[in-house]
Amino acid sequence: MSCWIRHTRLEGRRARLSAADIEHFKSSWRERSVPEKQDALLLAMATLSAHPGAGVPIVRDVDHVLAWSETPAEFAYHLATLSERHLAEGADLEPKWTVTPTGWDRVTALTAATPTSADIAFVAMSFDPTLASVWSDGLQPGIECAGYRPVRVDTDAHADKIDDRIMALIRQSRFVVVDVTTQNRGAYFEAGFALGLAKPVIWSVREDDLPNVHFDTRQFNHVVWHDPQDLRQKIMDRLLGVFGRGPLP
Repeated sequence: MSCWIRHTRLEGRRARLSAADIEHFKSSWRERSVPEKQDALLLAMATLSAHPGAGVPIVRDVDHVLAWSETPAEFAYHLATLSERHLAEGADLEPKWTVTPTGWDRVTALTAATPTSADIAFVAMSFDPTLASVWSDGLQPGIECAGYRPVRVDTDAHADKIDDRIMALIRQSRFVVVDVTTQNRGAYFEAGFALGLAKPVIWSVREDDLPNVHFDTRQFNHVVWHDPQDLRQKIMDRLLGVFGRGPLP
């Protein structure tokens, strides 16, 4: 949670955490890979740099959360690796680290590869007609009330290949909401793609279908609902608790 709070603040957003969200963080926590941690650290250094070439104060006992590290010792490894990769310059005896020209190239590649909109929430779910109100009366208004713009692949007219359109929208999204009611395979695919991009995924399912949730994703905390109005309130509360209010009025 310390890592999440620090990165949320770096993104310019307010980090809000209530007691009710602690269990959600425990169940939905995803261990970052070594490359992900080092990229996160490099991006944090770039954000904290007053200008290219400026030094960034780094304190192991405090700033290890920038690399999603559990200990200062692990953080030291990531710092040393950035130095060995010529992405950042610094040393233990130096109070500041600097992003190198090669590091700025990497920062540009990372930010260009995944352009993220602060307000878009991609929604993956079954298009079964019996679930139409789950979207219109549940997910769509609930997400909007939290200050985000809900988008499904059928929201706007387009001439793109459907899979390309889905992946493009997920890449652009701040987070992804996945309702697995009826165990739709497409929804599971879209959730997996989002997780592979390190996008936050909010899971939901109708209470009578909860026992059927796939074994591999059952450990994630699900918003369990019994009707669209219940889903509307619960999804809004979950988004406010995890991400804070979105930028939309």
